[in-house]
Amino acid sequence: MSLVGWFVSAALADPSVDAWPGEHARQAANPPVLAHRRERAPLPAATPGPDVRVYGYQAYWADDLNTVPWDQLSDIALFAAASDADGNLTSTSRWSDAETAVAIAQPYGVRVHLCVTNFSSSSIAAFLANPTARARLIASLADWEQQTGADGVNIDFEGLPSGSKQQMVDFVTELDAAVGDVVLATPAVDWSGAWDYSELTQHADLFIMGYGYHWSGSDSAGPVDPLLGGSPWGEKSLAWTIDDYLANGAAPDRVILGLPLYGYAWGASSDAVPADATSDGSAVLWDEANAIAGTSGRRFDAASRTPWYWSGGRQGWYGDTDSLRERIAYAVDANIGGVGFWALNYDGGDAALWRMVDEETRPAALPDVPDPSGFTSNAGRPFLAYPGDRVILSGADSTGPDGAVLQYLWTQSAGPAVSLSGADAMDPSFIVDQPGVHVFDLRVGDGAVFSLPAHSYVIVIDESAGQSHTDGGCDTTGSAAGLGMVGLLLVRRRRAN
Repeated sequence: MSLVGWFVSAALADPSVDAWPGEHARQAANPPVLAHRRERAPLPAATPGPDVRVYGYQAYWADDLNTVPWDQLSDIALFAAASDADGNLTSTSRWSDAETAVAIAQPYGVRVHLCVTNFSSSSIAAFLANPTARARLIASLADWEQQTGADGVNIDFEGLPSGSKQQMVDFVTELDAAVGDVVLATPAVDWSGAWDYSELTQHADLFIMGYGYHWSGSDSAGPVDPLLGGSPWGEKSLAWTIDDYLANGAAPDRVILGLPLYGYAWGASSDAVPADATSDGSAVLWDEANAIAGTSGRRFDAASRTPWYWSGGRQGWYGDTDSLRERIAYAVDANIGGVGFWALNYDGGDAALWRMVDEETRPAALPDVPDPSGFTSNAGRPFLAYPGDRVILSGADSTGPDGAVLQYLWTQSAGPAVSLSGADAMDPSFIVDQPGVHVFDLRVGDGAVFSLPAHSYVIVIDESAGQSHTDGGCDTTGSAAGLGMVGLLLVRRRRAN
């Protein structure tokens, strides 16, 4: 069944459409298995960020924060706690890594948002109609933002009833006044006319969930995120969606085109396009889909600008670096606010993917300007540490003119004060006393002339930070204080002898 067909049949059966086919909701109910986890790696270099918004969702089932491409993002949303009809927060243990995310994000200038979900139309309607419930949720979110240091809130309400249109605007207006940075997950197609794009972009950014044009229950195999419409797929496409948002008054600079790092594979009657689906589709993540296509052969649908494969009686429709580049370029050329991804860690550590994202979202590289001193300091990449660790900094990759004997000058410029041993050595050290982002400046020279400073970021994590917040006994997922730390705890730690 197509997305259109599903909606029509569901609406006829239940006007509230309480079983909305939102992709975030479907994957939250049945999280994809991340079979190919990328290896633990050092944090990336702290380079200037993208020129447009690059917004990534970090799902709670994909919790390796130290493998996030921090240098390629502008924002990250931690998915997700839940809310009910009375405005109570539940499952907040899924935010237990919020302080960690905020600390890691700091050297990269990435904004961290706390995502809260509601996937029931009836619950959303009851919540929005109740000013007391709205105030309760807003107060809780403002408190969580203050406690964790997060920069804002992401609201993922899927199945918004048309009768709640103005109340949604009222809620977002109130939320914006309390937390100051709001992003809404919004549908690719607003079938019921429930979303007031014009009014909402006065108070929030809109992350278009630009996927699900074909989904697991579609009656034919086809593109999950068609860039263009037309035969045999119909008019609905990413291009149509962007035009629809702008035609309905959305402020262009507050629109973010969300793109999938996954596809779907259906049992299919043949390798014809389109082909009837003989089974429900199953999600195939970025790395898996590209691996299958590499073996079975990449095919390409010119109408929707989408790669696909035929393997073992299954049609898989997915994205690769070339097709995703085309979609990002389209969004940038449309002069909207940027692009985003559902979901980080679905890529399996594909470095080529993120190089492409960098090329499409960052301004042209400025020419290297040599340091007039003739010396160049290199203080290394940001890295993680914990209270009690002995941290060893390194300026080993610093350079100078041929024959120069380098002298090193380290100073601390930010973070909890520490006693730096060997501040004039290539590799000074200190013992970590407390959490925070420690910033050290390194200059190298010959004693008379020194380079411009390079910065070293040491992100010190409080391993018990997630235990400091509760949701009043309403946590439905159990204790998970270390949930977001799984990857971080495996980072090599420098202990004192």
